[in-house]
Amino acid sequence: MQTPSGPSTPANKNAVSKVTWSGLTLFVSTLLVFLLGFRFDGGPASYDIDPSWAAVVTWGAEHGAHWGRDIVFTYGPLGLLSPQFSYTASMLLAAAVGQVAFSALYAVLFLIACSALAFSSRLTTLLIVVWFGTVWAGDVLWLTIYPVALMALWRIRESEGKYLDLLIAIAAGVACAVPWLIKFSLFPLWIVWLICAPIALARYGRQGLLASGSSVVAALVLWCVTGQDFADIGLHINKGFQVAIGYSHAMQRPGPERTDTIGFIALALAVAAMASVFLRSRLRVTERAALIALALATTALSFKAAFTRVDAVHLLIFFPTAGAVVALAGTLAESVSIRRLTAFAAVACAAIAFALPSIPADRKLFLATGFPALDTSTQRALDLILFRARAEQLNNADRTVRANASMPQTRQLVGRDPIDIISVGQGVLFLNQLNYRPRPIFQGYSAYTPELAAMNRDFIVSSRGPRWVMLDLRAIDGRLPMSEDPLAMLQVVQTYRPRLSERGLLLMQRNASARTTTKPLAEAQGRLDEFLVVPSRPGQALALSIDIEPTAWGRAAGTLHRSPRLYIDLELGDGTQRSYRIVPGAARAGFLLSPLVENTQSLWSWLATDKSERVTRLRLRGESWLGHPGFQQDYRLSYSELTVPSSPHDPAPAP
Repeated sequence: MQTPSGPSTPANKNAVSKVTWSGLTLFVSTLLVFLLGFRFDGGPASYDIDPSWAAVVTWGAEHGAHWGRDIVFTYGPLGLLSPQFSYTASMLLAAAVGQVAFSALYAVLFLIACSALAFSSRLTTLLIVVWFGTVWAGDVLWLTIYPVALMALWRIRESEGKYLDLLIAIAAGVACAVPWLIKFSLFPLWIVWLICAPIALARYGRQGLLASGSSVVAALVLWCVTGQDFADIGLHINKGFQVAIGYSHAMQRPGPERTDTIGFIALALAVAAMASVFLRSRLRVTERAALIALALATTALSFKAAFTRVDAVHLLIFFPTAGAVVALAGTLAESVSIRRLTAFAAVACAAIAFALPSIPADRKLFLATGFPALDTSTQRALDLILFRARAEQLNNADRTVRANASMPQTRQLVGRDPIDIISVGQGVLFLNQLNYRPRPIFQGYSAYTPELAAMNRDFIVSSRGPRWVMLDLRAIDGRLPMSEDPLAMLQVVQTYRPRLSERGLLLMQRNASARTTTKPLAEAQGRLDEFLVVPSRPGQALALSIDIEPTAWGRAAGTLHRSPRLYIDLELGDGTQRSYRIVPGAARAGFLLSPLVENTQSLWSWLATDKSERVTRLRLRGESWLGHPGFQQDYRLSYSELTVPSSPHDPAPAP
């Protein structure tokens, strides 16, 4: 007897129900990643660090700055597509259109890639998006676009549509060209994608080659569309690598106890899940290798981003990225049990983030409910629907912030002359509509290698150097203030004179007759953890260059985890001591050691009144990694004496 078939049978009802729920899960996930993939409602520039660099990136896009020459920074010529976009009325529409278009393209590729997932994996992906949707815009989206794009190509590799596979290949190539032009640290992942796509799809026509080729073309077109010179792309890549590599040795900051352990557990889960997929897949070895290599590269880069500078913002880059990548990799497994295993591993990789001690318990609970992601996606939808109203709100906020940040004395004195600010807080210049002319590495803490520091010094010395420099000595991470942008600071204290203090910022004017004079004084050898006598005397300006090398363990830590930190202890003439962090690259470039300048006020006291604190002894201390020293025991020191002319100042800066 034949079993009846049709919509009324229980088996068919279950199948229809299962397909419906699976499809609904995929639709909701796709809608959420679209709405959560953009954010252009950031406020105007301000005195704080992050809004300031975001304002400079937007300023660069608006004024045709050349990346690699005029600006050297982590964020590139498409940096205004970052969710940290700082409101600028003339650039709001461009930022909004660019972000929404890119998010829409991501959502299309996400839909195609996730259509290959089983219901359990689709549910896993939805869960990850709901948990971490508030941080999806930015690094998570930029990182995951590469495995999403490759899995989308893999999904349609045998499509019967005449042009569908070609269109998707081009769309994937264009999408993957964008992130590294937003943030340069994604450039290596783009290169891996360019290599893996043709290998993974080699036996399915030319989709892989088309995707890689269109990505290279799209990157070059976007580079030129943003007003960049074609000849500068090599310079941007070269300087971008210097910034990216230096970042891991200069910007490291450990988190609370157990944080690294939690990260390594999640990383091990992700690697184990992808290894099981690789071993149990029936695909050709080259195909498996290409697909899993990209997944591993994405996971590794997200881990490095999260566990170099360990805070709640950076940590939440890794866990959703690892979870999403593992879920996508599960589609390559032939065994149902392996697919279920990868779905479980994906949830675990993401969920273990709720054990992080740096995230408050109430925030963990709130994130777990999914309400923040749902609320944020609703706000993003309203931003699109009520764009004009949102723009007016931002414009009103901009006027309020400008009024509160007004510096009338500075505006009157500077007029339309070029001005720069050291080390951060560029937003205050924009809010006062001053004629900003930045050093290439415009935020001083990023001039953390001798080469980058020299670029800023050479700019100050050149004919393009600004007539005015505003000083705002806010060192990050407990660093010695004069070791941030050290060569530019040495140049400024010798060739500029103080003119005005307003809102705690010191305005310096270029002294056309001043010349830098540096006389080598002495060289010495030092050993870690031992004090050395500093050859300083009262009234002397003493610069110091320190050449200290990492050990093999220190280099390994910088590559695999997080570079050990270096500290300098200073003893003053009255016997008191101060301790600071110092970046090895900046120390090698050379910095003002004595007198000790701890903030803008102490710099003013020294330059205007000769009141200063002499450094008499110093000691270096270094961190270890896995119980092994991170730095060589012996190091070299080179002292130089500077001539700092006493210049009249009018009007007198306020104390």
